[in-house]
Amino acid sequence: MKSGLLKKILIGVGALFILLIGGATLTLSLIDWNKYRDTVASAAEAGLGVQVDLSGDIGVALFPRPTLEAEAVTLYSPESDVGGVIATAKRIDVQLALSDLLKGDVILENLELVGLEIAVEEDADGSWSLKGWPAPEGSEQGDNDSSGSTLQLDRLSLS
Repeated sequence: MKSGLLKKILIGVGALFILLIGGATLTLSLIDWNKYRDTVASAAEAGLGVQVDLSGDIGVALFPRPTLEAEAVTLYSPESDVGGVIATAKRIDVQLALSDLLKGDVILENLELVGLEIAVEEDADGSWSLKGWPAPEGSEQGDNDSSGSTLQLDRLSLS
């Protein structure tokens, strides 16, 4: 009799979990993410250290993987003496690692950049960098010290 009760409890907990996930997915699909364009752009600016303009539609999905999609994305240099466009993309798709996201870490599993245009320049030492991208704090422009922020990316697609 105890095993029958335990089985019913486990089935109930499993069904509740599936309903919660389904409800969260449905809720996310009903939200107009374009209303949060400035919030998403501010979060991107804080993480990247450059100005971000999101001109197109924004979408968020939870399943099968947490995904952020944005159209017409432009990155601008924060440096007033450069003040130009660093990069533009017709569309970006970012897939995040769910297990890491639940721990509070943002790990990109997949980054797809469609219609990417970037401005590059050759530094004095012969290396190439994105024109207008800020140097990591504590380093000079063109300094190849890798002590700046890092980005973990499992897969990148450019088209």
